[in-house]
Amino acid sequence: ASVDGPEIRARAVAVYQGLCAKYKVQNPAPFIASRGWLHRVKKRYGVKLAYYQGELASAVTTAAQEFPQIANTIMEGGGYTLDQVFNCDETEVYLKKSLRAT
Repeated sequence: ASVDGPEIRARAVAVYQGLCAKYKVQNPAPFIASRGWLHRVKKRYGVKLAYYQGELASAVTTAAQEFPQIANTIMEGGGYTLDQVFNCDETEVYLKKSLRAT
């Protein structure tokens, strides 16, 4: 389930137009999601194409399946509360399925 550059660029324009409409922006500046724009966004946020195959892919899946039990053990053994574990005031949490190519 990968997306290509034209899809991302089209979605960026749609998001821009949606935000302009939502906030009732009068005469919004034109936004063109060019290939150069997408390249700079990828570079800024470190987005790269990566393939997961074979043993590495299975290791990611295995780790994801084992993590809930390990996390519970750590929380119970350390006396942590859910507030302490999931307090994300200054940290972002990303949870996603590891794909073959991203």
